[in-house]
Amino acid sequence: MQEYIQMLLDWLAVQDTSIIYLFLCFSNFLENLFPPWPGDVVTAFSGFLLARLPGLQVWQLVLATYMGNLLGGFTTFYLGERLLNFIRRHNLPFKKSFFSEEALEKTIQWFDKYAVPVVLFSRFYAGIRFFVSIVAGISKMSPLSFGLYFSIGVSLWCGALIYGGYYLGQNWSYVVQAVQIYNRFIIVLLLLIAGTLFYLRLRNRKENE
Repeated sequence: MQEYIQMLLDWLAVQDTSIIYLFLCFSNFLENLFPPWPGDVVTAFSGFLLARLPGLQVWQLVLATYMGNLLGGFTTFYLGERLLNFIRRHNLPFKKSFFSEEALEKTIQWFDKYAVPVVLFSRFYAGIRFFVSIVAGISKMSPLSFGLYFSIGVSLWCGALIYGGYYLGQNWSYVVQAVQIYNRFIIVLLLLIAGTLFYLRLRNRKENE
């Protein structure tokens, strides 16, 4: 997999600036729909290209990154809204277990309570970006609010990746290594939180019996 990513980056490095902008936009769009896509790697590499290729303009690079993320985020947002309508209209075999009205209402209530920090910080972990946008659509979050907090998160995260790639130059891959370590830390943290919540819920249930 790593060698294919390197081939992709080598191809990108010799393209015209307009192709780089378009591909960067497409890359950020795709990672919102297909989480395994190495969007963070491409974004960090674009920072390195910004330092290397005189024809690249920082504001155009940032705009391409932002537009790709915004298009991808709103695509999954509206997919979530359509998914909710589809589930409610059709008698799916797994509906009673996973998508009952009670389960949907609990999900929506939880998301409504924490929507701002969840959408804002979802950009800081690749594994949950897709799902957060879907849930935001399911909960019928205001598109304006979603776009605002999503944009802040995108600006902070992608800005850090581009700046890191630009600042480190030939050592831009250190940014990717740091992101990988960071992602592992977030996974462990999320598992600890989920495990703690599950334990507390189980203990409360036993105390109430």
